Amino acid sequence: MLLTKIQHGPTNGFVICNRGVFLASQGEFASAIKEWTNELALDPNDTMALSNIAWIRSTCRDDALRNGKQAIEYAIKACELSEWKHPGFLETLAAAYAEIGDFLNALK
Repeated sequence: MLLTKIQHGPTNGFVICNRGVFLASQGEFASAIKEWTNELALDPNDTMALSNIAWIRSTCRDDALRNGKQAIEYAIKACELSEWKHPGFLETLAAAYAEIGDFLNALK
């Protein structure tokens, strides 16, 4: 019942991003990415949506959802928009670099 209410709830950015977080916490990673992608269609500069997608694309246990190149692109944009001051976005960028095997940039 809760999932049904969340899936059909309002469409503001806060709700969409949190719906994605909830779906990811339930192991519904593809659905979470879809929610965050929908948020980016509304607000291309939503740093949380960018970072969340980058994290899943970097670390997901489902290899089909991993995409290091996209993860780096989204993580860099989140870092740039936050002026490189958000430690969580930097952590996501490190994970993205590690996903493609670029451990020197991951360490930076």
